[in-house]
Amino acid sequence: MGDDPPRVARRSHDARARAADQQWMLGDDLLVAPVVECGVTTRELDLPKGCWRHAGSDRTLKGPAMPTVDVQLDSLTYFTRCGTDPVGPGR
Repeated sequence: MGDDPPRVARRSHDARARAADQQWMLGDDLLVAPVVECGVTTRELDLPKGCWRHAGSDRTLKGPAMPTVDVQLDSLTYFTRCGTDPVGPGR
């Protein structure tokens, strides 16, 4: 996978993207939103248009939206576009 700039860098004119720092799109189908502060249990995302599946819970969300999701410091929070498997076997 290549290193994509944070969404804020790709859409700096978008206030929603600026508000959702510390999340990145890796390609078109993978949104990574790591926990960056100790003690945090939820975080807000800038979810792009479409259907997104939370990798840890299989919960699906519809974007565009700014949902608040549960997070854990010891696991990586990421979402895949519904119907895709960008981190599956052979990737």
